[in-house]
Amino acid sequence: MRYRTRVTAPAALLGTMAALSVASPAHADPETGTPGPETLGDPVFPGLGNDGYRVLAYHLDLAYDATTRLVDATATLTLTTTQELSRLSLDALGLNVHEVLLDGVPAAREQAGEKLRITPAAPLAARTTATVTVAYTADPRAALSHTAWVPTPDGFAVCPQPNSAHTVFPCNDHPS
Repeated sequence: MRYRTRVTAPAALLGTMAALSVASPAHADPETGTPGPETLGDPVFPGLGNDGYRVLAYHLDLAYDATTRLVDATATLTLTTTQELSRLSLDALGLNVHEVLLDGVPAAREQAGEKLRITPAAPLAARTTATVTVAYTADPRAALSHTAWVPTPDGFAVCPQPNSAHTVFPCNDHPS
């Protein structure tokens, strides 16, 4: 038995319109760009959050299989860069990532602790809107240092606040 859920969390209309009105190329000069900072420097959650971009919207497609008790999922993030990026990162813990696409093109990926590092084929220009799609599997029963998955008699519930959304889907997980 499979249960499918779709969740959309759009950003403010004004921010989206502003991001879409910027006319800049999708990719920067191949010699430019730097890796985006992998933290926002918060004293309470120092390892969470990422800089160099802002997420405009998340779209989640989650399919729970009651026989395997796994969640097959796809997270699609629409973001706008705030600087030229040769690499960006998402917060992600306990997710088995199968594929990462950046504007529909496969991107290199590396899991480093609670960070999913994504390297595009060419650096992204500043003030560019891009789409990141991550296909992954999550196990709500996984033993993690912290998790948003809460076991229930018939499966699980999700309680991601303030700092565990990245155990459910790759994101820029910061409570601010």
